[in-house]
Amino acid sequence: MKSIYEVRLENLKHVLKFIKRKDLCVLIDIDYNLLNQYLGANAKKKIGPKIAAKINAGLNFPENWMDAPHTLNQVKLALNQQIDDSAPDLNFTDILTIKAQRNGAPKIDFEVEYTLDDVFRKYSKIRHAQYLLNNSRLFLIEGGSTKSVYRNGQLIGCSKNTILKPGADVVVVLENGEVMFSEFLYERFEYLNFMNVLRERASFSKQEIQYIAPIDFVMMPN
Repeated sequence: MKSIYEVRLENLKHVLKFIKRKDLCVLIDIDYNLLNQYLGANAKKKIGPKIAAKINAGLNFPENWMDAPHTLNQVKLALNQQIDDSAPDLNFTDILTIKAQRNGAPKIDFEVEYTLDDVFRKYSKIRHAQYLLNNSRLFLIEGGSTKSVYRNGQLIGCSKNTILKPGADVVVVLENGEVMFSEFLYERFEYLNFMNVLRERASFSKQEIQYIAPIDFVMMPN
């Protein structure tokens, strides 16, 4: 079992797959040389609770987020949701896969990783629509579900602008990895309310939602 220091270090290394060290130092307000002391091959300095709290605060992560293990894709998804798009030089290039289950809720499959090169081969039209790549987060559907109107092989682009308007079709990823494709109805008392394709209503607190964004486009493979 990994120690809490090993967990924090692994999470930090995952974050640095997407954010340059110098930019992370600006976001979390620590000295560049101090950050490097945690990361060297023979580094002996451990990430204590104060630095972990600064990372959580600087990246808008929940309290104690650094203390729990996260996969690389889970970190990417968290950053997609929490970091403002004006932050410099973020490197979100992989595609998240939504594994649909026939009679169950679709889920993010964190074990499957696609790159933009994979997408270009399978969805050649998007190569000529650079504005879609610049302004969207991408999800690939695998399988089919009675709880989704989206089908196997479809590529979904979600707006980076996460301002929600009533009536918008949205992708919602819950903390447990389950995915909903729903119509956003309204927000009340820190709860977001939705209606799915089966006309079923659901309500979730903001703390239960890991990612949410309006759907910009849906694309079929070549």
